[in-house]
Amino acid sequence: MPSKPDDMAQQPGNKPPRIGAEVEKHLSEAILSASREMLFVFDRKSRYRYVSPHAARLLQLDPAAMIGRSWRELGLPADLMVPFEENLHRVFRERKTLTGETPFSIRGERRHFEYILTPLKAADTQVELVIADAWDITEHIHREESLHRSEQLFRGLLAAAPSAILLIDAAGTIALANEQAEILFGFSHDELVGMHIEMLMPERFRSRHVGYREAYQANPVSRPMGAGRELYARGKDGAEFPVEISLSPLETATGPLTISIARDITERKRNTGLFQTLLESAPDAIMIVDAAGVITLANGQAERLFGYSRLELVGMPVERLVPQRYRARHGKQRNRYQEQPETRPMGIGRELFAQRNNGDEFPIEISLSPLLTPDGALTIVIARDVTARIATTNKIRKLNRTLARKVAELSSVNQELEAFCYSVSHDLRAPLRGLDGFSQALLEDYAAALDETGRDYLGRIRAASQRMAQLIDDLLRLSRITRAEMVLDTVDLTAIANEILAERRAEAPHRQVTIQIAPRLNVEGDRRLLRVALENLLDNAWKFTAEQPRAKVELGVDAAGRATPIYYVRDNGAGFDMAYAGRLFGPFQRLHSSQEFEGHGVGLATVQRIIQRHGGRIWANAEPQQGATFYFTLADPDFHSEREAR
Repeated sequence: MPSKPDDMAQQPGNKPPRIGAEVEKHLSEAILSASREMLFVFDRKSRYRYVSPHAARLLQLDPAAMIGRSWRELGLPADLMVPFEENLHRVFRERKTLTGETPFSIRGERRHFEYILTPLKAADTQVELVIADAWDITEHIHREESLHRSEQLFRGLLAAAPSAILLIDAAGTIALANEQAEILFGFSHDELVGMHIEMLMPERFRSRHVGYREAYQANPVSRPMGAGRELYARGKDGAEFPVEISLSPLETATGPLTISIARDITERKRNTGLFQTLLESAPDAIMIVDAAGVITLANGQAERLFGYSRLELVGMPVERLVPQRYRARHGKQRNRYQEQPETRPMGIGRELFAQRNNGDEFPIEISLSPLLTPDGALTIVIARDVTARIATTNKIRKLNRTLARKVAELSSVNQELEAFCYSVSHDLRAPLRGLDGFSQALLEDYAAALDETGRDYLGRIRAASQRMAQLIDDLLRLSRITRAEMVLDTVDLTAIANEILAERRAEAPHRQVTIQIAPRLNVEGDRRLLRVALENLLDNAWKFTAEQPRAKVELGVDAAGRATPIYYVRDNGAGFDMAYAGRLFGPFQRLHSSQEFEGHGVGLATVQRIIQRHGGRIWANAEPQQGATFYFTLADPDFHSEREAR
């Protein structure tokens, strides 16, 4: 009986029958069509001799149109194809397989491809063709880049973290440590990695910690370590310090790890002690009240203010410190505050009262501040007895009423002064002008009818009336300076002094006067008033050096080591006796006779008013026939700012 085909195929030594060349060709084409890789065959001139269907689809080109043409003819991007072509020529030249990577734009999206170039040898052993097999590695590159970024981010966070961070494996060995851990414990990174975590603890805690660590491994959750206990760590130098440690589990490909974040709380413990010190040294009563209105903490001032001991205050409802008639309302107001807690004074716009242990009531001022803690929301209450302040406020109000009355009286006096100045300016000047005018007319029209004595008398009348008119002008000028509104600006005293003394030189070109003016004397003040002050001081210096053959006038400043510079006007003229210096700045006070030096004694009074209005002071130093120096100061810009605010 003939054997079945299956039986023949299973007989030893029999080869499977060929499927036929035509079938193999179709099968190869089917495999190439189904492949997700890009296959090309190139000749020596970089022309496509074969393009797989998948490659043509990606390039959106007709495979038949590509055969026999180079990438240049197809218009493919040169910046991507030239490096590939160089590798292609290298394979033709060196006759060995070569791999590479290249980016390529597919449908407007930049993709990355890895390729292998394999030489295809002809029968005569000459390399005629190269097979290019390429596949898309974009997603792989993106994953690697994402992983790299994640690693960089992790390491960056690790490095930037303000706390010491250790990664510990299941055996308690440190696998990774950041720079803060090196700083905290004093070990280098290489010393920490591979070290058992127990080595960073005081020796008396090490054996106990092993059990705690194993218990955590059995139930790993994010939580603080040693809740309710004080934890201590040990540095490389053997010094112990208090720490706070948080634990978090971390699953990795190599096994579970524990993230341990450690913070040195030495400063916090010190601050806690400092907080207690500050609490007790605070001038106000301080209490902390919980959400139910129960006092949980009170300082010594609270004991003294309310008359209860601290043991009595802690645990007491805060309403006990409120007068009975306000307690029900206070409870509702406290509940509203709990709904929207913020730092603010209590009872805005209302007078608040508290009650002492003995039943006495007193006015009080209270500030509230919310405090969030792990145990819930608390309120910080700061209380102050304002009995003395209210009494002071009432006193100030009384003084203000008195001051307002005085201001009204002063305003009335000023109005009278203005009326007087108007009267002086208009009512007194007219008779004086008449005296002067008629005296002049008599001298001009009736001089022949008068003897020498009569003409002398009329001359005296004219001179006296002119002096009186000048005195009236000086008096009015002094009054205006006292009342004029100030316009503040940066004033260049150097420039003003140069202008004034240039005018004096032009008026008396025959005089030989040495002038020294300090540069860049810029001050803050009223330009017009300061010019008047300088004019009077420099005019005096010019006047009182008239008899000096080598006169000298100087404007300078002494600012060395001084918060407020001292300016001065100095001359080497007639000077004066310091015994009479107290009269210098009084109106119409003169230390020299009018026969010696002309003037009416108003100039220095004017200068003093101007300097005082600028927040400064003026004084002098002199010696007869040895000259005089007038010193003055001007307030800093803050004085003028405060003055304007008032």
